[in-house]
Amino acid sequence: MSVKQWAIKAGEVKPLDRAGLLLLGARVALRFESWVPAGAETSFRAVLAGVVQAAVAGTALPVALRTERRALSDRGALACNRLDATDEPAGRAHNYAALVLTAVAQGADALDRPTTLKSVLEAAKYAGSIAAIWAHAGRVHEAQGTAQNPVDLACERTWAALREDVVLIVREREALVAAPDPLAALLALEPHWQPPLPSWSGPPGP
Repeated sequence: MSVKQWAIKAGEVKPLDRAGLLLLGARVALRFESWVPAGAETSFRAVLAGVVQAAVAGTALPVALRTERRALSDRGALACNRLDATDEPAGRAHNYAALVLTAVAQGADALDRPTTLKSVLEAAKYAGSIAAIWAHAGRVHEAQGTAQNPVDLACERTWAALREDVVLIVREREALVAAPDPLAALLALEPHWQPPLPSWSGPPGP
């Protein structure tokens, strides 16, 4: 299977307007925030806040945040290049984590739903690719000692989780938009991963 076969389709997010799509994209980016490259944390949170504000206010991403968005993307590429010779899968995962929010933020540049939809679905594919990278590298320990294909295991669980995000945002969209602090409300939603955390949810510990 490929990411395309697992990926969320446009019809699955039909209940979400532009605001809902941006909130979904922000939620997906947060799911893999642990993979954001070192030094990009400030840019990540600044862009995240801008995306949420654009969703709630019905505006485009502030022009001033384009520099932060570019910095986030650059940090991802640098992490990928830096680790290419020593830990390519980790480097690619760092890059994809940066690209998730970068893609969502590009969707926030547009005020029309179709353009935002395309960017958010692309962001979800970047997120889903992190699991595939980790599995292809033989690092999905959950598959050890079982007959399960590690790629299938990691990708199916990840895309199921992303579909849970769709359901969550459909349910919480109105409350998030109406919240005094929408970003805080988004951050306070139920955990991104139920314990135990999957091996591809973030970089391995020391």
